[in-house]
Amino acid sequence: MSIAAANLFTRTVYVGYLRPGATAAEEARVSKVASLLVKAGALVFVLGFDTQNSINLQLLGGVWILQTFPSVVLALWRPRLHRWALLRAVGVPNGPDATAAGPVTLVPEQARQPVAIGGTASS
Repeated sequence: MSIAAANLFTRTVYVGYLRPGATAAEEARVSKVASLLVKAGALVFVLGFDTQNSINLQLLGGVWILQTFPSVVLALWRPRLHRWALLRAVGVPNGPDATAAGPVTLVPEQARQPVAIGGTASS
């Protein structure tokens, strides 16, 4: 991930705007420094972040990936689909809203009855 971010920075920002005539060796050096900075930033972020919040961010990332995957796959195989319809199919605000609301219970607690499994009662 840091290599991709460093390459993106080097090719688009550094060569594109700061030094258009940069040599390959200079690009490699800048890319290595940018990669190191991204890794250091990630380390500072991880060490300074609360454990529960990092778990929540990981879960949110999974929700976003699962939401966008069908639209991306449909867009790859069916290029004639309308882009706004695909965006609506993703439902971007739905995932974070659903996870922020907490666990969804389809059956109210009062309606649950103990179930006998193997001679023991469990709920």
